[in-house]
Amino acid sequence: MPLTEIIASLTGDYWFIFFIAFCIATTAMASGIEGAAFFAPIFILFLGLPTDVSIGTGLITEVFGFTSGLAAYSYRKQIDFKLGRAILLATVPLAIVGTVLSFVSPPLLLKGVLAVLLFLLAFEVLRSLWEKRHADPVPDGEKDREITDRWGHVTRYKSPDIRQGRIITAIGAMFIGLVSIGQGPFNAYFLVEKSHIPPKVATATGVFIVVVTALVAAIGHLIRFLYIGPEAIVPVANLVIFTVPAVMMGGVFGTWVGSRMPTLYLKYAFVVIFGLVAAGMLYEVISKSF
Repeated sequence: MPLTEIIASLTGDYWFIFFIAFCIATTAMASGIEGAAFFAPIFILFLGLPTDVSIGTGLITEVFGFTSGLAAYSYRKQIDFKLGRAILLATVPLAIVGTVLSFVSPPLLLKGVLAVLLFLLAFEVLRSLWEKRHADPVPDGEKDREITDRWGHVTRYKSPDIRQGRIITAIGAMFIGLVSIGQGPFNAYFLVEKSHIPPKVATATGVFIVVVTALVAAIGHLIRFLYIGPEAIVPVANLVIFTVPAVMMGGVFGTWVGSRMPTLYLKYAFVVIFGLVAAGMLYEVISKSF
């Protein structure tokens, strides 16, 4: 479909999604929750769009939303690029596998997988809220890796097990290609829980991994949309003209909000929302299967 025809097909039908996307990006950046978990369910349940279109549009939106965060962390020099590149050798191929699987998987199956992931994400948020903080379990003598940020602050930590990291994060990469979410929690599990990398470096490096992995998956979905034609590319284009600028603005604003307000109650609200959305999607899957 020529670009001129895509531009001619643009309408303002989804104008309201700009404000929804802005609020999602703001609260996600302020709380540290993966904002992409909202987009595909919203597109599916409330806009009634096809599952494949919703997943692909969610991925495209996620790439732009995370890019603003990547730029900020890169400026602060808090990203361990060497570690990130090593992990990408596993996540990129698995993202491609997940993307191809999404092309041939039944829509109900994709909705079921998405619902289960939302339940797991809600549980992970609750666990992080209830878990007590412990002292750094890594002795100083074992910390053989360091990052010096723009202001000269040095963060030292132990080199992680790259083989283990590739296995764990590759699972998340497959899910991000399949249903647009999952990479963030798997990154956090490996970088923070298993490797005990300090939160600032872990978050920054995780964003770098997500952006590149999601970009690969998003390109795969976009190519498929162009191949399908107007029935897929037109609704995607009409959504992203509002979601992309919204998440880029919301990401920046969310950073400011997050530094000035407590996020405890916001995270509890996310748990409730994730649970309700997941329950609604599972109900739809079950009701249409039996």
